[in-house]
Parts: sequence; structure tokens; C-alpha cells
Amino acid sequence: AYSTDGIIWTNNNSQFPEYGAGVGALNSKVANGKLFAVGDGYVNISENGVDWTQVFITSTAIKDIAWGNGRYVVVTNTDFAYSDEDFPTNWNVFTHVNTNWNAIEFGNGVFVAFRTDADKMSYSYDGINWTQNTHDYGSISSVIFDGTKFIAVGYTAIITSTDGINWTEANYINIRPAGMRDIVFDDDNTGNSYVTVGVVYNSMYEIYHDSFFYS
Repeated sequence: AYSTDGIIWTNNNSQFPEYGAGVGALNSKVANGKLFAVGDGYVNISENGVDWTQVFITSTAIKDIAWGNGRYVVVTNTDFAYSDEDFPTNWNVFTHVNTNWNAIEFGNGVFVAFRTDADKMSYSYDGINWTQNTHDYGSISSVIFDGTKFIAVGYTAIITSTDGINWTEANYINIRPAGMRDIVFDDDNTGNSYVTVGVVYNSMYEIYHDSFFYS
């Protein structure tokens, strides 16, 4: 489905390519001005949210995609893949650490990727050569870059970094993060705002700047 205002939605099943058996679409993201829906071995690409092109990459589930320095990079359950095409239909698959990858983002000249096993991550300046790293905040499920810093959310914490290597826990006001699954960012005229969703308490947290308010 697609929407221009987030309120009224139009069913678009006939335009969106069908998946076979499996998990289907796992994540959607805007990268390099294009819309991506990634999932069961495929990336689906659209320039208008209505018409889609489906590209097969690998036989394992694709979790997330990022774009930086002219390169797209995806993380899967076990592998990485990259493409240097503006409309990426050809991909190169490679293995960094054969484990479950969960999230990837690019900002301030560096890619960051998080694994599902607690405290494990990696970073790369070109999306191909990666360095393993650790943090102290448990399993991370989603990461964004807001133009100045990374913000990552997980099952026990919300963490931030400006260089993608050194991470600190955010300040919380009247909330306790639990089971955070995703985070989005909106740079509007009144200030930066963020929304993250947690599944443990079916709660939604609205975040302004680096202070976190229950919504």
C-alpha cells in the first residue's frame, strides 16, 4: 500500500511483485532518493512508491539497506552485498562475519552494521572492508542517521554515536526503553523529531532532540 499523507492508503498488491514462500518483506527504507522494500532474498525498488522493480540478490533473508559514497550495501541473515549502480540491479555478495545481521546505516563517511547477537557490530568506510567492533548495550534492531549522528534502538537501550565507532546511551525522561524494534526521523521546521516503537508494552516513544518523552 502507498500513501501521500500517511492517513489515506491505497492497496497496491497488483503492482508489488509477489514473494514465494518465506518471510516476505522485512523492512522498507529510502536510500539515494529511491524507495526500497527488502526481504526474502529480494530488494524491491521504486522511484514513486507505486511502480516497483524486484531484484533477486541471495537465498537468505535481507534485513536492511544503506547508501553512501555512491554505493548501496545490504545486510542479510549471513552475508553482505553491494552495488555501485544508481538503479541497483547487479549485486556482489560477500561474507564478513557469517552470522545474523540486523541493521545497517551510513553517515559521516562510515557504514555501521549491527548483529542480532548482543553487543556485536562492525563499521566500514567503503562498505566492503569491515572492522568488527563491540558496544555495551545489548541487541540492536534498527539504526538511523539524522544528519549529525547515528541513533540505534534495541531491546534494552537507545544509543547514539557521531563516528559510528564510539557509542553512548541516550538520556531518558519518564520512559524505560524495552523491546525497541524501529526508529524513524523527521527533520521538520520546528526541530528534529524521532519516533521509535517498542513491542514489549505495545508502546510508542516520541523523541525530541536527545530527550525522550512517552507519547
